[in-house]
Amino acid sequence: MIKISDTVTSYIQQDDIALEALRLGILNLSAYAKKLQPLLEEKLYKKVHVGTIVTALSRLASHLEDIPSLRPEVFIEDIHLKSGLTEIAFEKNAATIKTVEKIQSTNLKRGAIFSIVQGVSELTLIITNDVKSSVVKYFRIKPNGVYPNLNAITIHFKESEYIEVPNMIYSLISALAAKRVNIIEIISSFTEISFLVKEMDVQITVDGLRKFFHTPQSEDTPIIR
Repeated sequence: MIKISDTVTSYIQQDDIALEALRLGILNLSAYAKKLQPLLEEKLYKKVHVGTIVTALSRLASHLEDIPSLRPEVFIEDIHLKSGLTEIAFEKNAATIKTVEKIQSTNLKRGAIFSIVQGVSELTLIITNDVKSSVVKYFRIKPNGVYPNLNAITIHFKESEYIEVPNMIYSLISALAAKRVNIIEIISSFTEISFLVKEMDVQITVDGLRKFFHTPQSEDTPIIR
């Protein structure tokens, strides 16, 4: 027989906002219980009282230390801004891969190609605006998309502290999502994560990441290196 408490736990673990509100002690248990009531009755094929659900939520709240936080604490070491970038996406095939290899062997100025990302079916170049035309001319097919005038905000962190931490990236992204940042692209390595955003989103992106510094930063403190 499926227990009501187990079913309540299952539902709230799938509800990120409610789970964090319960962890912080700000979840309205009665209101949330009324929301769960029809779901539980459908799942369990029986009448479930709101008070029973509230009791289950209260007991769960007292044992939340057994459930890892959805947003672990993250501390970043440094942040850098690189502006004037263009993202160009092409279909990935033998021809485009060969073209990229050819571009890498040319005399483009150092640092012109910021990143090359190969997906399963798509290949993406992150390049500086000033070499966009010279890079595009190497390809004989129309790109899937071109997004000019982007800014890369790159954060640095200690690999040893976070490589095994679940939801580390989620903590960062959720902070930016709360500010409605439109992230065009994410590029990551062991110790760096770069968020590519439009010019109008640079400041709110920096503001969203400010709280993750080891040393708390005031709103007036410039943090971009």
